[in-house]
This record gives sequence, structure tokens and C-alpha cells, in this order.
Amino acid sequence: MSPGIRAPGGHRRCHDVWGPFETCAKALPSNALCVADERVLKLHPKIRRVLKGTPIVAVPAGEKTKSLSMLTKLAKQVPASTRALLVIGGGTVGDLGTVLAHLIRRGVPLIHVPTTLLAAVDSSVGGKGAVHVGWLKNAWGVFHYADSAWLCPELWQTLTPDQHRQGHIEAFKMAVCFDARALERWRHGPPNELVKRARAQKERICAQDPYDSGGVRRVLNFGHTFGHAFESVTKFRLAHGDAVALGMLHALALGDAPPGLTREVEDVLKRLGAPPRSRLAALLKRPGLTQALAGDKKGASTTGANMVLLDGPGRAHVRWVELTARPRRRA
Repeated sequence: MSPGIRAPGGHRRCHDVWGPFETCAKALPSNALCVADERVLKLHPKIRRVLKGTPIVAVPAGEKTKSLSMLTKLAKQVPASTRALLVIGGGTVGDLGTVLAHLIRRGVPLIHVPTTLLAAVDSSVGGKGAVHVGWLKNAWGVFHYADSAWLCPELWQTLTPDQHRQGHIEAFKMAVCFDARALERWRHGPPNELVKRARAQKERICAQDPYDSGGVRRVLNFGHTFGHAFESVTKFRLAHGDAVALGMLHALALGDAPPGLTREVEDVLKRLGAPPRSRLAALLKRPGLTQALAGDKKGASTTGANMVLLDGPGRAHVRWVELTARPRRRA
């Protein structure tokens, strides 16, 4: 490839633009298509007014949206003139839109407008997009890095406390893996400038391992091996952040983290309102859990998995764990 030419969707640093949606939208390229969460469009009618003249396809949010059937349905509604894709919504709509952007004309520029805290701190950064296949979460996907993200705090004003919690848990997960001082900041609740901190941290990690090819980025999956499996076996009735919180607690029990660190992590999760450790017993007995774990993308089988484990605050590693072993008791 010639110097200076980047493949569509190839790794690039996402350009974050903060401000009111109306201001951000002035930078929208011509011949863009917008895919948006239908509920967000109802809650924020100004989006349609601002994007007057831009085709908008409304889709329902939720895990069922991340499917091959929805992707096919969207493909039939893409105008032939489309040269860019604007995606407005939370993580599920963002993931679906990322896959679509990668396929339109073999890849068009992508702009994310995350409308949930979870999407703002995590899924709209890092280039990943995926859909579910059958019961397996994120089975088919792509890397397609966004050219920019519009961070519009007024779109987060309609979020529920539950939705805020999902984002807080995901941001805390990242902090505890990579920042030794994180627990101190999180002891009394989410830190100031949470979204900016989390996005900058994930950007740095993805720049070192842009395609999740076995480097430092794998550590971002702390809590996700079991978390994704818990989501699958509950048919996504367990929200992503809550599932990850329980996955973090179980990973700490399976690994060698110091007991004091385990207690501190559990205390922070409790303050955030995450499900208690007592929920794990029933989830670990769910039918289909072993099969869901075997589909983990870090490497797994029906007997074990490559788990992200903590050595200490800000220190994590990936190690094979035999899942038939009993979790260790903590003092």
C-alpha cells in the first residue's frame, strides 16, 4: 500500500468532538446515511430536525438488533449514493452500524454518536463491530475504526440510573486493569471527567494492539469471558455491565489476586449498584454456560479458557484456567 493511503476502516485515532448535537452535525459529510436508535429519535426529536435532508433509518435498540437478519434488512435500505455512515445510539446500534459501515462500498467513513454512557466509554472506541449468530454473542464481526465521534452530553440526560451503572462498571473495569491509582479515585464513586478518562485510556491501549492480536488489548476483556456467557444464557436479560461485574468477581475468585484487592474491587462494584456475588451460584449452573464459554474469542474449550486475571491494582495478565476447578476461598 502506498504511503499515506489508509484502507477504509483501518486503524486510526478517533477524533472526538464535544458539543451540542446541532453544532457537531455541521461537520456531517454530504451523501451520508444515518442509522439511529428509534427510541433516541423519539426522546430527542431535534435530531430529525437537524438532519433534515439526510436519510435516516430507525432501528430498535437491544441485543436482538445485532443480528444477520437486521444487517440484511439495513443493507436493502442503503442508498447507492452513500459515502459515509452516521450511527446514533448505544452499543448494540453502534456495533451493528460498524459492521454496516465496513460493508458499504467495501468501507465508508464512520461517525459514532454514542447515546449511552456505556457506548461513550467503551464500544464507540476501538473499531470493533459485531453481530450475534444464534445464541453466541458477537460471533461475526469486523474492525472498522471510526473517523470521529460526537460526544453530545445533552443526549445522555434521558438515561436511567440503570443505564448509568452499566457505563460506570465498564469504565471501572478498564481503570482497575491499567491504572494502579484507580481504586483510590473510585472508592467514593465515579471520578470526574469519567468519559474523557475512559476514552483516552482505551485509545492508548488500542493504538498498541489495534486488531486485538494477542497484545495488551486482550486485558480489556477482564470480566468478559464469563460476562458474555452470562448474557447469552440469560438471553440478554442480564445487562452487559452487570454481567461484566459478575464476570470480574468470578475471575478474581479463579485467579491469584491478593485478597485485599478482591475486597476493594467488590466494594467499589457494590457502591456502583452491581449485582452481588451471591448471584453467581445460580448463573454458573445455567444450562448452556459451558457451550457459551467455549465460544470465547480469546481462546477456550469446554474445559477451560484464557482468562484475564489481576495480579494487583493496574496489573493484569491472560492465563489459561481450567474451569472445572473450584474457585478459591477468600480470607
